[in-house]
Amino acid sequence: MVTGRVHLGQTPLANGFVVFQTCGQSMPHVGVIQGGRFVVRLLPGRYSVGVQDADRWPVGFTRQMRFELREEPLDVDLECGVEQVRGRAVDQDGRAVIGASVNLRSIDGRGNATMSDADGSFCFLGLPASRYEIRVESAIESGASFLGECKDVVASTNPDAVIVRTKPAATLSVLVLDENRRPVAGANVVASDESGKTLFVALSNNGGRASVLSLPASVRSLWLTATAGELMAKRLFRLGVGAPDPEVAELVLR
Repeated sequence: MVTGRVHLGQTPLANGFVVFQTCGQSMPHVGVIQGGRFVVRLLPGRYSVGVQDADRWPVGFTRQMRFELREEPLDVDLECGVEQVRGRAVDQDGRAVIGASVNLRSIDGRGNATMSDADGSFCFLGLPASRYEIRVESAIESGASFLGECKDVVASTNPDAVIVRTKPAATLSVLVLDENRRPVAGANVVASDESGKTLFVALSNNGGRASVLSLPASVRSLWLTATAGELMAKRLFRLGVGAPDPEVAELVLR
C-alpha cells in the first residue's frame, strides 16, 4: 500500500487523482486525492506517476518511482509545480502538425510527453520552475520523419506559445551523371538501408536528379544505386541529419 500527500506549489491539492502506470500495463492504478492525501494499493515494481485534478486534467509532472514490497504502508510526498509550457507544432509552411509526438525535458533530465492536437497545439501543466527543451517528432504514411526542436524554454504561470517548426529529419537529392559528367535522364535510382531494405525508388529527371528523399530519422547511412541500360553506379552515402538544405549525392554511371 502507498499513501501520500500531493501539493500544488505550496498548497495541498484538495481533490484529484494520482495515477500509477507500469510499463506495458493497460489499466493504471488510480488513487483518489481527498484533502491533499491519497491511498492506493500497488504491487512491487516501477511506476510512472502523474497527478490529475478533479476534472482529470494533468497537473503533475510525470516521473518514475519504484516501490518495493513492504508490510507497512509506504508514505510519499508528491510536489507539483504551478508553471506551464504551451506551444504549437507547425511545418515549414506554417501549417499545423497534427498528432505529433511532443517531448519535454528539463535541464535536470526529467521528461514528459504529449501529442499535438488538431490545431498543432500542445501544453504541459504543473511543471517545476526550470528551463526546458522541446522536441517534436511526426511521421507520414510513407515512413518519412520530421523533427523540430526548441531549446531554453522557460516555464511560467502565463507563458507565450512556443512555435516549433518541423523539417525533414534527413533529406537527399541524387544527381546521376555519365562519365563525362553530363546529367542522365531516366536512370532508375534505388535507396536502401544498410540491411538491404528498399526505402525509396525514383527516376532521374532531365537534369539528372531524382526527387528529394525524406527519410526516417533513424537512418544515418544508405546505399544508393543508379542504373541506366547496362550502366550502373553504387555508393554508400552518410547523411547529415537535420541539414537545413537537401544534401546532394552524385552517382557516376560506368
